[in-house]
Amino acid sequence: MLKYPKSLRLLLLSPAILVFSILYGGFITVIVLTLLAGFLNTFGYEQFQMFIWHNIELPAAWSIPFAIVVSALLAYLTIRVKHVLSYLLSLVK
Repeated sequence: MLKYPKSLRLLLLSPAILVFSILYGGFITVIVLTLLAGFLNTFGYEQFQMFIWHNIELPAAWSIPFAIVVSALLAYLTIRVKHVLSYLLSLVK
């Protein structure tokens, strides 16, 4: 635990808290968009194309499993970011 006054801890940790908060919100948004794009690509919406690499499109039948795998990886990272954010907030209290 940092042995600095609360105001100094808040000053030092506020940029990190801001960055991790934005990262947390961004990960949640990307998880939702990835799942949405996977389902919509499977059902024939051409606006949501999923590419594995440059000019290598993912077949429509593989869109949902690919979206679930990517979302699961992002969900794992989101949980880790939440733990770091909780730890930083506990240092400020």
